[in-house]
Amino acid sequence: MKKLTLLICIFFATFVNAQNFRGGAFAGLSMNQIDGDTYSGYHKPGFIVGASVDRAFGEHFSMAMELKFLQKGSRASYDIDTESGEYYKAVINYVQIPVLLQYRFWNNFWAEAGLGFAYCIKAKEENDHGEIDSVPFQKIEFSAIFGIAYDIPKTPLRVGIRHTNSILPARKIKNYEDFGFYNRSAQYNRNFEFALSYFFDKKH
Repeated sequence: MKKLTLLICIFFATFVNAQNFRGGAFAGLSMNQIDGDTYSGYHKPGFIVGASVDRAFGEHFSMAMELKFLQKGSRASYDIDTESGEYYKAVINYVQIPVLLQYRFWNNFWAEAGLGFAYCIKAKEENDHGEIDSVPFQKIEFSAIFGIAYDIPKTPLRVGIRHTNSILPARKIKNYEDFGFYNRSAQYNRNFEFALSYFFDKKH
């Protein structure tokens, strides 16, 4: 994993300095859930931070590649008012490489779609009784990515929102009936991402 990360960093450094390529950095927040547990809703917040390179092909199209750290997972809590529910939290840390096709469809608005390859570097689950020794998440995750971004005029800044879905299961559980907080044998990450990007060269 360390060698892979080093190679990716060298890739970014090479292309940021290359002609026609633009580099950037971004940070933001994700809201997450896991399809296949017993808790619905995007209740688990997480952090996003990373770097990107892109290249424009004419006025309307560009390709982008990113390297980022992001948190996914799930969360539920006990409701004191209704005296219902239970505490549960899953935190999954990933290093992800998204590859995106971007299309400028109106003024400074961009639509983007692509695939994300991610490596799980750490995962943790806990409930009222403490940390859960459960079925591990898959080390490799593939996601479909869809989003909209807006370039703020006369600045090197961009704001964007994305929705990502696991294409392959993020975790497989054979005997999921043994766990009260899972309701399917295959679980999938789903999340919304909100990010602010800064480009080192505002000319695209």
